[in-house]
Amino acid sequence: MAILVECPGCRRRNSLKSKACPKCGHSLQSKRLIYWIDYRDEEGRRHMKKIGPSFRVAQEILYDILAKRAKGEYLGCLLYTSDAADELD
Repeated sequence: MAILVECPGCRRRNSLKSKACPKCGHSLQSKRLIYWIDYRDEEGRRHMKKIGPSFRVAQEILYDILAKRAKGEYLGCLLYTSDAADELD
């Protein structure tokens, strides 16, 4: 799970640690960057979600996903916990 930054030149998603895009060489130190989050759901499927220009919002959404995974809550496919299964009976 990570926060990624989109290159303004070629639109490749890169690590926050990168100072320049490895594909096109464009600087990633700009103020006008687009952030993405990269995470896996309960079944191991990879998801990438475009967040927008706010790093703080990207952090909050990623932390929310981490908290929901720790609690066993719904992320994108239905995940039943033992308590939820008992309620269905």
